Amino acid sequence: MKKIFIISLVATGLLATLGSCSKEELADTKPVTSLQNTEDPDGDGLTFLPEGEVYFIEDSVSIFGQAGTKYLSFKPLNLEKYKNGEQLDSICNHDIAVRFDTKGRKSHNKWAYWGDKPWVVEDHPPVITFTVGSTLIIRLSKMVTAFGYEINSPFTGAKRAIQTTARNSQLNKTISPVLVSYTGNLPTNRPPFGMPGGALLYGKESKLPFDEIIIKTIGNSTTTQPLPGPFDIILANFRYKLAE
Repeated sequence: MKKIFIISLVATGLLATLGSCSKEELADTKPVTSLQNTEDPDGDGLTFLPEGEVYFIEDSVSIFGQAGTKYLSFKPLNLEKYKNGEQLDSICNHDIAVRFDTKGRKSHNKWAYWGDKPWVVEDHPPVITFTVGSTLIIRLSKMVTAFGYEINSPFTGAKRAIQTTARNSQLNKTISPVLVSYTGNLPTNRPPFGMPGGALLYGKESKLPFDEIIIKTIGNSTTTQPLPGPFDIILANFRYKLAE
C-alpha cells in the first residue's frame, strides 16, 4: 500500500473565536453516499474513480483532486463575513470552527486568477494567506469524515515539497495516505503549482474521523529537510463533512 501520494496525480484529474459562528451561516448538508467500489484491477491498492477521486482500499480513504459532484456535496465554510485584509486565526459555520495555529490575512482580489476548473471550485475566490516557517496546523472543533480546501504557495526560486497530513488527535493516529505536492511541478498545460493560477484542490474522506490537518514544507523531496522560511501558504474554499 502506498502511504505517500503525490498530489499532482490527483490534481491532473485523472485531484473566543470558536463560539463566534452566526446563525445566518446555517446551511443544509446533503448526505454523501458511502463508496462501495473496492475493485483493484491493478493490484496496487487504489481505485481511480470519476471526477478526480482516488479510493485507497486498505485505508478506506478517498482523495479528491477535482471539484466533482461528490466533493461539492461537502458543506462549504463561508468567508463572506470577514473583511478584506482582516487578520484571523479561525473561520466557522454554526456547527464547526476551524482554527489555525497562526493568523492569516483574508483577501479577495477578483482580478487575481486562482486556478482552472474543475481543479478548483472558483477561479477568483476569497483566500487566506499564512506566512509560516515550515508548518501550518489546522485544528477542527469537531471530528469530520471529510475535509478539503484549495492550496497554492508562491514559488520562491527553489523547488520544495509541501506535505499534507490528516490526524485524529484523540487517537494520535495519522490518516493515510500522506499527500505531497511539489512547487513548479504539474504535467499539464495549466499553470504549475506555486505560480499564479496554479492552485490545487486537496480533499480527503475517511472512514476513521479526524480533526487536524498539518501542512508542512519539507524541502525538494519527502526526505530532505525544510528549506529556510518563511513561506506563504494560501488557502481557499474550505469544505467538510461532520462525523456522525
